Amino acid sequence: MISRSLRSIGIAACAGLIAACAQIQQPEQLVGPGGEPNALALREALPAELVALRDAGLALRGERVEFDGEFAFPPRLKGVPVTSGVRPAIVPGTRPSRAESRQAMRVVALSSPRVRSVLGDRFALLRSGWLDDDKEASATSADRYQLIFYNYASNEVVTVITSPAREVIDVKSAAAEVQPAESREEVDAAIAILRRDERYAHSIKDLRGRGILTPGPGRDRYLYLLFYREPRTPALFEATVNMSSGKVVDARPLR
Repeated sequence: MISRSLRSIGIAACAGLIAACAQIQQPEQLVGPGGEPNALALREALPAELVALRDAGLALRGERVEFDGEFAFPPRLKGVPVTSGVRPAIVPGTRPSRAESRQAMRVVALSSPRVRSVLGDRFALLRSGWLDDDKEASATSADRYQLIFYNYASNEVVTVITSPAREVIDVKSAAAEVQPAESREEVDAAIAILRRDERYAHSIKDLRGRGILTPGPGRDRYLYLLFYREPRTPALFEATVNMSSGKVVDARPLR
């Protein structure tokens, strides 16, 4: 009698333990009693790798992120202003404008007999600027202005350094191993060469020109020109000018 009672108690205990284990291991149902989706279970369900991260202490959930506008691009966080009310303080510099500095220092350089003797009769200003605006400038170059000229007669680059007191500090000349980029002043000079040529003056009389440095034979410097009637319209005429000799190498209409 006692053994039957103990057996019944043991069976009941085992059944209860099995049921508890099944309840623990059974995944949460993703559908409700009526077959409808269980939204909470679907939202809370996580892949095994995320469960492992969560168990390790990683916060996987926080406040819900909402955006303004259904198709706004770039996305804008709801309640966060897209513009800042901060206005940067703009402190004007003590130097003249870039154009004024270029013109003034050009006059300083060309007024120096030393510079003119190195430049020769045919030259162009290619680039200029304050040296302390250059990231690679040294501490000793502060408040110095640099002008890069090109001497067409010798095909050399002439570097002139001036001071705010409008004095020439240094002049150096070196062969143009790599041709520096063209300037607007040089392009205008090339256009003027073409306009003075009687063979092409009439063809480009009412046209605008633009140009770019182009390779050529030998050490001479060449500019390639295109002429058009209005901006963003097809080019009507092209030409190549040898700036070292001051002569037109090739020119022809494109239409």
